[in-house]
Amino acid sequence: MVTAWLTERTEFDLGSAIVWADACAVLVDRGWTTASLALLDEVLDDATARRAWLVLVGGMPRAREDVAPRRLPAWASYGAWSGPNRSGSALFAREVFDLRRLAGADRPHVEVLVFGKDIAPPAVHVEVSDSGFPTLLEPAEARQFGAALVEADADSLG
Repeated sequence: MVTAWLTERTEFDLGSAIVWADACAVLVDRGWTTASLALLDEVLDDATARRAWLVLVGGMPRAREDVAPRRLPAWASYGAWSGPNRSGSALFAREVFDLRRLAGADRPHVEVLVFGKDIAPPAVHVEVSDSGFPTLLEPAEARQFGAALVEADADSLG
């Protein structure tokens, strides 16, 4: 969501937005939450910076908030507007996997989200390690990735 807000509300291209969001996330992970908010405030309006920062410090909200439920796709558990006062693009997400939430804070950061913008088909967002470079997978790539994980799991069971 943070990357989407950065691409929507700034002149950042996707790569720059990912790097900026990742830098903010690393600051939060290292306990420098105020510095993370300061970086977001440099490039976003106050309301959007605060919303992005809250996602970084608190994770994806579980409630269907910010985007009216009638606009929330069936696959999404969260929606937000890229701009203040319900302006900009509608952004949608659903957390599919978070290793730290599943197995404990001592585990590496591995997260998988389904992410979509407006009416575009959703993509899969994969992030590995605290300073990992998030990757968006197209639906066909996500299916191949999922099949590879299932195959690897089957192989590991012998």
